[in-house]
Amino acid sequence: MTRSAEAAARWGAAATLWMALAVPLAWAGEGEDPRAWLADMSRALRSLDYQGVLVYLHGRQLEAMRLVHRAARDGEHERIVSLNGVPREVLRDPQRVTCVLPDSRAVLVEKSRPRRVFPGTLPLDLGRIERHYALVLDGHDRVAGRAVRIVEVRARDHYRYGYRFWIDEESRLPLKFDVVDSAGAPVEQMMFTHIEIGGPIPEALLHPALPRAGYTWYTEPTADGGEALAEAGQWTVAAAPPGFELTMRRVGRLPAGRRPVEHLMLSDGLASVSVYIDRPDADEGFMEGLSRMGAMSAFGARVEGYQVTAVGEVPPVTVEMVARSTRRVRR
Repeated sequence: MTRSAEAAARWGAAATLWMALAVPLAWAGEGEDPRAWLADMSRALRSLDYQGVLVYLHGRQLEAMRLVHRAARDGEHERIVSLNGVPREVLRDPQRVTCVLPDSRAVLVEKSRPRRVFPGTLPLDLGRIERHYALVLDGHDRVAGRAVRIVEVRARDHYRYGYRFWIDEESRLPLKFDVVDSAGAPVEQMMFTHIEIGGPIPEALLHPALPRAGYTWYTEPTADGGEALAEAGQWTVAAAPPGFELTMRRVGRLPAGRRPVEHLMLSDGLASVSVYIDRPDADEGFMEGLSRMGAMSAFGARVEGYQVTAVGEVPPVTVEMVARSTRRVRR
């Protein structure tokens, strides 16, 4: 995965936690039940229209983004534009995700996939995640001038982060979101400073504004057939952290990639870890050890001549355990 691809995926993913509202919803939850607040938030995230400005703090970097989201009959449409630093733009519709990167004069186009839990919606089966997280109501506050209820999702062990949501009492949208470590300290924060909830969202606000002429386009290829499978082999994670189960396996090529890459995904129902396996060329070398950016941790390891990279919004101990226990399946 190139640095540009990683930066684009990370930046776009950070903002796409937020969804929006076209019509009021009938909230089914009891006022003092954290499960009901989280279930209502999940429904709101899938069905609301909105536009606003949010700030995103990860590590020592503070970014501001304008986000426009519309829920249409054919699915969700979204546009995210950076307001400080290097210009960037991400456009998402039901078919594709397009990242425009003027600093590298590149456009990355990937297939639009169902949103994973973070950023995205919480699973409606909250019973599963309560094996590894405790759900707690934690008072009232105000964000962007609106009354909110604070709901915490506290990790029960050190293999996953906890989460804190500031949920709008009227629309049930999350107006602020923290990822917290085992001591309750934020490792990543997002917050709306201004938000307008409700439509209509003009079509023009969902169109790209940055120039794309003369850029190099990288389009995600479709998964390869038997040749790619034979080259990449079959891999498994022999000793995943408690609660993390294999939920996806596919083989393909990353944008601008020359070689097939096997991609495994593990999830505990809330947090997820992706594992990428490929064989570097002789002049490329290996990426080994830990790297971090905000809540995102990545760990690289050399396994039987292959590069194994585990990455996810989880503590460093989790990605290291996953990477070091990834093995080829012996036939």
